[in-house]
Amino acid sequence: MNDLEKGWVAGIIDGEGTILITRENKKAYHHNYYGLQVSVTNTDIRIINKLKKIYGGTVIFIRRKTKERYIFYYRWCVHRKFALNLLQELKGLIVSKEKEVNLAIKFQLRKKIGAPKGSWGRPTFKSKEQRFFENCFKKMKAIRRIKRAKHLKQYGRLAQGVL
Repeated sequence: MNDLEKGWVAGIIDGEGTILITRENKKAYHHNYYGLQVSVTNTDIRIINKLKKIYGGTVIFIRRKTKERYIFYYRWCVHRKFALNLLQELKGLIVSKEKEVNLAIKFQLRKKIGAPKGSWGRPTFKSKEQRFFENCFKKMKAIRRIKRAKHLKQYGRLAQGVL
């Protein structure tokens, strides 16, 4: 991939993308399962298809009903090591989500190392790793909450004509 495509992808992720550490309660594992996800949601399928062509991943079509009509949009996602490779490649280019990128890389590198297989092939994590994953999950959630509050504060005032 050339520098122009890297810049384009970084801009799309910065503006329209989401970087998440997800948490699921897997009863079969007897603990929570944490995963890294990078996604972009847009109504223009051409943008989503170009992302898929460059980085692979999954594309899903979503139809959501509002009060008056249906809204249609598409979501492109990459997970785990594919998300890690993407974020490592674009690390210096993503600006507004820089904290999320750094935390996600740190999380996935640690997760990649510490997953020995236990009985039945399930990954077994010691409580120290579980605490690390939970802390990363909470930090990511806090970063997103702070950004959302700043955004609402700034644009809420703008919508009211205060600024």
